Amino acid sequence: MEYQETGGEFDAHRLMQLHLQLQPQPLTKAYVLAAGVNVVLSVAALAVWVGGFVRPSVRIMALEAGAPWVVVAAALCFPNRCAVFFDRNCVRIPLFGIWFFCAVAPLGAFPHASLVRLLPALGLGSAAGAVLFAAAAIARWRAREGGPGPWAVLLLLSLVYGCANLRQANCGLDHSPATVYKTVVSGKHTGRHATLFLDLEPWGANPTAKQYAVVVPRETYDAFREGSPVCVEQREGALGMAWYTAPWPCQ
Repeated sequence: MEYQETGGEFDAHRLMQLHLQLQPQPLTKAYVLAAGVNVVLSVAALAVWVGGFVRPSVRIMALEAGAPWVVVAAALCFPNRCAVFFDRNCVRIPLFGIWFFCAVAPLGAFPHASLVRLLPALGLGSAAGAVLFAAAAIARWRAREGGPGPWAVLLLLSLVYGCANLRQANCGLDHSPATVYKTVVSGKHTGRHATLFLDLEPWGANPTAKQYAVVVPRETYDAFREGSPVCVEQREGALGMAWYTAPWPCQ
């Protein structure tokens, strides 16, 4: 007597193994602990992003830049133990929280700094994020992880990771002298999450067609009006991308 599921003659032992594989597996302590750590890291990343981190140390910047690559390496070297995203079988240890933290937390670094030219930074950051996503895609393909949702989330986080860490390194590792420029407030507006912006007229050799805006605290926002003269500090950037900081009244 042949049985289709076993691919040959009836085998009670093999049939029992197949049915056991289809049963939901109990959650291991390691998986539950890892899932909890992922939640904590995700919440912490959002808190740092919203609250701001004025100037992270070099060690923190290096950790945020390198940890996602460690995640990918772990998923490639130990495909049966580690997962880049959450494991649908709840067996392999999920490492998504590390990825999420290292992509989102740098968004809160240097909240009062702005890049003079944004497009070059977006291009380089997106390129770095694409390389990271490609490495993660290989790890997920080897582990036969599917589903369009996780792929879309990882792609988005990879691009955010590249741009956010590039900006953070450009500002945080910059030791160039600051040049003070005088300009004028051209307007004021608010953004998402009640973020306050001052619009500034171009200064120095910067492009005149670009709209310059900088995030400022409430006291700075209230202290200036349209047409007020202000001074800004501009630096060259560790990666060659000039950036400037919040203005203050010119003497």
